[in-house]
Amino acid sequence: MDCIGIDQELNYINKLNSIKIEIPCSLKRDLNTPIIEALKLFDKISSIKEQHYMDIDLIVGVLPMYFFYSDLGNRDKLRSNLLLTPFENNPLKKDIYLAQFEYFIKKYVIFRLTNNFELKNLKFCSISNTIFKEALSNAIINYCFQLVTSGNNELFKESMIMDRIFNELILDSLNG
Repeated sequence: MDCIGIDQELNYINKLNSIKIEIPCSLKRDLNTPIIEALKLFDKISSIKEQHYMDIDLIVGVLPMYFFYSDLGNRDKLRSNLLLTPFENNPLKKDIYLAQFEYFIKKYVIFRLTNNFELKNLKFCSISNTIFKEALSNAIINYCFQLVTSGNNELFKESMIMDRIFNELILDSLNG
């Protein structure tokens, strides 16, 4: 059996994930604003057809991230499998993309929260990965909700109808 090693990709993911957020302790509670700003910037960059700003193999924007960072993506196997579609059904591409996405957000937050200060006299605190992911998850949910509910959004209405039908079909198949 021929196998393809993925050590290089896994090392890359680990390197991206190992970036720590060190910010002034006085700003530790203010993660939401720079994360929302980073999400908006990421969405803008991902909408550029031939962008050369980020070395991301596949840019799908922020909206699909909702399913990875909300509870929905983890609820059932069928929905989890559908979430691989933007990544050419390749879990490794998804993992790389999510690591690059989080790296982008972390770097923006670090820049945003340290750029306007005289850094010599400030005490810095490290933000744990758990706190960062919780703040990121909440920001993504809020940002995506604002995106899909702003104005008269037919896509939002259709997706709510499709989600209800999808859930009914799953319940029907489980019950019988």
